[in-house]
Amino acid sequence: MRHIILTLAILVSALATAQNYKLNLNVTEKATHEPVVMGTVLLEPSGLTAVTDMKGQATLNNVPRGQYTLIVRYVGFEPYRLSINVSNRDLNLKVEMVE
Repeated sequence: MRHIILTLAILVSALATAQNYKLNLNVTEKATHEPVVMGTVLLEPSGLTAVTDMKGQATLNNVPRGQYTLIVRYVGFEPYRLSINVSNRDLNLKVEMVE
């Protein structure tokens, strides 16, 4: 019985320290400030992806701590790249796409 309790305590402790974060993006066209609809968002090397909605917003959930490259693509625009460090909080990012 002690082994089961010890195992559960270790598991709960590991889950508590393995915290993940959220990236909230607001993607607009730089020239017009209009939202970018259906833009693709990629977080490398995690492989997490999202697509912007009608308001130009996208969210990447369950992002572990670490260094990443955020890449946003939209047809007719230059790809947007940003190195980010996810360390101890959720991030809110504003992205402006350039033609």
